[in-house]
Amino acid sequence: MEQIGRPNRVFTGALAMLLLGVVLYVAQTVILPVVLAAFLAVLINPILQRLHKYLPSWLSLGLVLLALAIALIGGTTLFATTLYQVGLEIPVYVARFETEFQGLVDWGAKYGVDLSWEQVGTKESLSYLLQFVGSGLGSVATVVGQLVIILFIMVFMVFEARQFGRKVDAAFSSGVSEQVRESALAIIDQIQRYIVTKMFISLLSGFCMFVICLAFQVDFAFFWGALAFALNFVPNIGSIIAILPPSLIAFLQHHSAGWAAALLAVLVTVQLIIGNVLEPKVMSRSMSLSTLVVFLSMIFWGWLWGIVGVVLSVPLTVAAKIICQHVPGLEPVAILLGEEPPSPSTARSAL
Repeated sequence: MEQIGRPNRVFTGALAMLLLGVVLYVAQTVILPVVLAAFLAVLINPILQRLHKYLPSWLSLGLVLLALAIALIGGTTLFATTLYQVGLEIPVYVARFETEFQGLVDWGAKYGVDLSWEQVGTKESLSYLLQFVGSGLGSVATVVGQLVIILFIMVFMVFEARQFGRKVDAAFSSGVSEQVRESALAIIDQIQRYIVTKMFISLLSGFCMFVICLAFQVDFAFFWGALAFALNFVPNIGSIIAILPPSLIAFLQHHSAGWAAALLAVLVTVQLIIGNVLEPKVMSRSMSLSTLVVFLSMIFWGWLWGIVGVVLSVPLTVAAKIICQHVPGLEPVAILLGEEPPSPSTARSAL
């Protein structure tokens, strides 16, 4: 019976995952704000707990909500304004790039190498870039509106969390309710530590990018810092993408390959220190994921929810891993998602 039942459970689990993926894709306009609100609720929970010691709950929630709204809406508006300025300057930098590229064409012609402006597809790239900037500016109002909705959902989640324990006690027996509450608290605690840690690392990465670009007198330093902050959530390749545009802008702005190379070297050094030294020290190993899982999750969530899915791919997969660690029968999935296998005894007990 056990051998017959196991394939049925595997088939049922695979079918459930397939149906869940379909629901997440079809209902993304509803589910995505809820997911973002849940992450924000987990993020502000430690602040609320500290403020509750000194202020009434309604006042502490109001202060945190006001600060969060100012940060999100103000930051989005400032980023969009800077993006608009970048869009206005794009033709200027393209003209400078054409001048620099013409020198490369002349150099190649001396050695029989045929290069042309059309071969590198720069005109097409400029068209796509301008379309991207235009669509980004056109969606500013939509983004701000979604942020307001997300904040409202987050408030309801915070209030609902206070009733969660009593609802569990009323819904289950004493032994089951205690187990559910302990598992839920463990899951929330680990996800909370991951989000807070990743947010700190991303803020540090963005701030370093901003300061370095200011020091090297690169235009739009705030934009590059904000871009580095956002791309730091994209695993493995995000930090690489973040350092290339300001280095190119520095080359075109100062007409100096040495200046751009120095900037690139500093940015690479800082990103290596943050990504390979600091982040592994502050990030719990229990939350680490396999490199293959990271790339697959980035592809999956990116296909499902676009760029937002790419940014949230690792937090969502980490959350799924933590949940599997605390749900009986799903421990093997958590082991497969992890970076390193546990001890043989622990693995056997999970399997």
